[in-house]
Amino acid sequence: MDSVWLLLLTFTLGHVSCKDNSVVTESSYMDRTEIVNATMLTERMLHPRFYDSKARPNAGKKPVDVYLSIGVQAFTSIKETNMEFTTSMFLRQEWTDIRLAHGMDGTISLGGKDVDRIWRPDTYINNNNDYELHQENQLALISKYGEVYFSARMLVRASCQMYLQNFPMDVQKCSLILESFVYTNNHVAFHWKGRNPIKIFNKELAEFDMDKWEIEEIDQNYVAGPYRNLKVSFTFRRRLGFYVINFYVPCVVMVIMSWIVFWMDCNSIGERISLGITTILTIVFLLGSSNSTMPRVSYPKMIDWYLMGSFLFVFTTLITCLLIFMLNQMTRKDRVTLPLDKEAQNRPSTPNSMESPTTTPEDLDMRNHISHYVADSQGAVYPIMRSRIHHRKGKLVMNRSLSRSLCGIPANVTKADFGIIVNRMCRLLFPFAFSVFNAVYWTVIAS
Repeated sequence: MDSVWLLLLTFTLGHVSCKDNSVVTESSYMDRTEIVNATMLTERMLHPRFYDSKARPNAGKKPVDVYLSIGVQAFTSIKETNMEFTTSMFLRQEWTDIRLAHGMDGTISLGGKDVDRIWRPDTYINNNNDYELHQENQLALISKYGEVYFSARMLVRASCQMYLQNFPMDVQKCSLILESFVYTNNHVAFHWKGRNPIKIFNKELAEFDMDKWEIEEIDQNYVAGPYRNLKVSFTFRRRLGFYVINFYVPCVVMVIMSWIVFWMDCNSIGERISLGITTILTIVFLLGSSNSTMPRVSYPKMIDWYLMGSFLFVFTTLITCLLIFMLNQMTRKDRVTLPLDKEAQNRPSTPNSMESPTTTPEDLDMRNHISHYVADSQGAVYPIMRSRIHHRKGKLVMNRSLSRSLCGIPANVTKADFGIIVNRMCRLLFPFAFSVFNAVYWTVIAS
């Protein structure tokens, strides 16, 4: 009965004419005949009486060999916060199902929901967090010998364990692990197809470069039995340009800006403190901004070390400014003043007033040069030579060298001089130390 309907259908299609009464060509006739034959054959082949889509090929016999390959359209994103990456890909699987051998030249194509009418491996991604299967982008090609080629487009979001100690000069390795959910190795055996089963159409990412990929076949023993895992690992190298422009360069500029205080007036403590606090707050902002998109890990990252080192330089600059200011303030108290009796100022000195019968000429000469006596904090009394004091508005003022000698400080170095020396040394010391810090930092990064 089916053959009668087939003959009637081919006869009708072969004699369809156009408006100009022209007859369909022989090639068109053959194409339509082939389509009709394929459709009829597919319907009969996949009829539930002859084919069970829930039963695997070779049921009760040797396992089905399934060969997998992946075509990666693009890596959509890599998120450190959630430690996952997203990729759009084609998952291709090939196996042989003798029940689908049709003997016709060419292949039979099934698309969309029609692919659900044949048996397919229940392949899933082990480390998948979420995925989206495009139902309309599925294709199954069946050869005359029953060889099945199945391709499906999907969007996969998979977990990726990241190690961020070297961030932002880090290299991350993210993997996809494929296996069967139901069938053990005794029923379905997974294999990578050939030596190059991975095809990447677009390697460009905004923040990473995809360096290489690696494949593995791993046998796992679960409670349900032995399973075969197919693992593909993608190596991503982070691009440094974004972080150089937005973090490293501003950080260096802030550190250099903090050194401007060493060229400012040492007594302008307000301006110095304002500039120091501004640079400190800027680096703190950079430190917080660099970690805003990072997971809350318990270890410092390389960018954290750099920002904390820069913060230390800026903070040390601020402390040094305060020290120099304190040294300058102490110079105002560098002179010792003694009250002078007004009567003593008007009373002329008499060299012979302190003479005694035992006074020698040398003693008289010494006494002529001694004007006053000064007691220190311990109660010791020191004579003051007349040449080392002078009168100023009713006070007896000793020169700086004398007052410093009384305090145990060398007379040739003053506090004012020491503050100036420290300030000038910092102009060279801080840039040199920061250069050494950068040299060590980038050497460690390169290694």
